[in-house]
Amino acid sequence: MQTLIILGQSQDTIALALTNYIRQQGQLRVDFVTDLDLTTATDWQISLFTTTSAWRISLADGRVLSSDTVDAVYSRLSHLPSAAFSQQADTDYAQAEWHAMIAGWLRNLGPSLVGALSPTSLATSSANALLRLYQLAQAGLPVPNLSVSTTERSRSQQGLIDNRTGQWHQEPLSTQASSVLATGKKLTGLLADVFSPALHQLQADLGCDLLQVYFIRTIQGDWKATDYQTQVVPHTADELSALAMYLMHYVRSLANRSQMHTSTTLYDHVL
Repeated sequence: MQTLIILGQSQDTIALALTNYIRQQGQLRVDFVTDLDLTTATDWQISLFTTTSAWRISLADGRVLSSDTVDAVYSRLSHLPSAAFSQQADTDYAQAEWHAMIAGWLRNLGPSLVGALSPTSLATSSANALLRLYQLAQAGLPVPNLSVSTTERSRSQQGLIDNRTGQWHQEPLSTQASSVLATGKKLTGLLADVFSPALHQLQADLGCDLLQVYFIRTIQGDWKATDYQTQVVPHTADELSALAMYLMHYVRSLANRSQMHTSTTLYDHVL
């Protein structure tokens, strides 16, 4: 039976619910490992090779995680706590070291890492808000109308041109919001069927099967995409089920690819 590790903050109720849901299905071994588990681990061993990595993490409660026993890792981590030093700069540096080590480990998991990982953080804001709007529009999703007004440039007493200031304007939006959860080919949400082609195009453009797109209705009644995130947040039982099923399918597909690779290698060796 394959093993899935779910990483998350100790207060991440979604990670805990996912763990319990998958465990109840009886198809995978699954374990929830928190940020505190990682920062109090008694031993870390990580070896990087040209095409793969080997690792072993001994947790303080006696659990041992390793590349030999874990098939896939789904990370929901947003940050890691660190010991507080007398100087805030030292505390920030220690936390940055933790983030660098964990992110380095996760990035070298290759296909065993489920979902996206931002190179600058453990969580997932993959781009600034304006760039995300541009990516949504490029995929074919309707986005709020935006414009910018700027003031005329003026010269300072030294004859230099001052920086031009301006203001962004957005069409009026209502308070009615919705979202669509994309888990591979499956889309879950009230607007899934309406924007299906564009949502799948966004997945292809970003190279990410697992993401969530947020929509807000305009005053005129049109739905506009306003943001996306790769750190998904299931809001309903259906979305939680869809995410759990995606994770289970992902781990099983890894095992199938591994078996095919082993069979091909043995066949080539015999020839």
